[in-house]
Amino acid sequence: MPSIHDSLLTGYVVDGTRRSITLHTEPHAGGGEAFIDVVFRGVVAYDFEGDCFQNIVFGIDEVPVESIIGDGELFVERFRQCAWPRDWNPNVESIGQFFERVGAKLFELHSSYGIAGWIAASSMEHVVLKQPG
Repeated sequence: MPSIHDSLLTGYVVDGTRRSITLHTEPHAGGGEAFIDVVFRGVVAYDFEGDCFQNIVFGIDEVPVESIIGDGELFVERFRQCAWPRDWNPNVESIGQFFERVGAKLFELHSSYGIAGWIAASSMEHVVLKQPG
């Protein structure tokens, strides 16, 4: 599988109906090995910050919930007013228990430049669209 390391993130699509997110990447300045879409399915929540429209992706890793959410206290405070993620009741279960109950893994998006964030989804797949040249 070609690497997305140092690829340019040219855009992303959030499909609420299909509960999917697709990140469009392409080779850039010697980084990235192909035009690749990174597709997340079964998305239950995500959070992106710092989109500078010329983002350079370092990588995407599956991480433990605690590495992003911590003990959940700040997460609850930040998002309880908007009932997010949907179907989660912080009075009944922790966010980690919720992600486990719905079969979501946590994927962290790392960038060398620009956007950072995470996606809670049941799966991640790299789809090679074409090799350069």
